[in-house]
Amino acid sequence: INAEYMGGTVVDKGSIKELVPYLVKGLQHSCQDIGVRSLDELKDASFSGAIRFEKRTHAAQAEGGVHGMHSYKKRLYSSGPGQS
Repeated sequence: INAEYMGGTVVDKGSIKELVPYLVKGLQHSCQDIGVRSLDELKDASFSGAIRFEKRTHAAQAEGGVHGMHSYKKRLYSSGPGQS
């Protein structure tokens, strides 16, 4: 930590109680997408080489984002369809 400069941007504020269920759901969906039933199974599959991860550069991530739109609002999560 550089004590001379402590700056940054806070995108979302709120209770951790609202964020944790969102993160849990995201992990559940991701595990389902790759065919594992638990985090232990994910760990075992990654150590055995059955599941491999790909490192992507910042440029590759930006390239994979939204293109050609005048503007859009990226949200970390929402309360549900049609809700803010």
